Amino acid sequence: MRATVVKLLEKTNYDPENDYLVFSGDMISKGPDSLKVLDLARSYSAGCVRGNHEDRVLLHWHDLQKKKRKARKGRKHPARTATAASIDDLELEPAQEEEEEEETVEVADDDTDDEFTTQRIRNERKLAKSLSRKQAAWLDACPLVLRMKKVADLGQVDVVHAGLVHGVQLEDQDPKAIMNMRSLDKRRLTPLPEGERDGVHWADVWNRGEKERKGDGEGRTTVV
Repeated sequence: MRATVVKLLEKTNYDPENDYLVFSGDMISKGPDSLKVLDLARSYSAGCVRGNHEDRVLLHWHDLQKKKRKARKGRKHPARTATAASIDDLELEPAQEEEEEEETVEVADDDTDDEFTTQRIRNERKLAKSLSRKQAAWLDACPLVLRMKKVADLGQVDVVHAGLVHGVQLEDQDPKAIMNMRSLDKRRLTPLPEGERDGVHWADVWNRGEKERKGDGEGRTTVV
């Protein structure tokens, strides 16, 4: 996967001195060498947006960190009962940039007895375990929407992984839909559940809405 990305950059004559590289999601868990692709993006100081694959892996990563802290707390205070203070200690913390020296804590996999477990989930959990704190912190910092400066002939440019609903302010967009949507309900123009295809593609609705804007195109937004 990393080799494919490198070839693509070479084919497009990517110049790190003059070009700004943006990864629009699914840079991990879509093929081999996920961590190498991640490190490549970091080495270029690339921009990024969070896709559904990054989101799921990060959920696993935070869950594993929570279990590690809980296991560590249990070893230090085996007889301590849960209190409001101890529960607060278990709240999820954002990934930190600093590398910490921490003792190894074995966390038992509880996936095997879950009837909903799939190979995809096991692979994502394995990938989450292999993330360093710096890698997780970089992914955690990827926004759902990356708003770029105005680009000639394109106007305002917003980068997302899946799509946006036209006419809805960014702060009111559904985060899950931003990472997963393909089609909208033909009548209500709201995101269809993942897997449903009997609708209108969100991009068709967006393009139509932008073309209907009055004026010479000032204020239009291009979604990439």
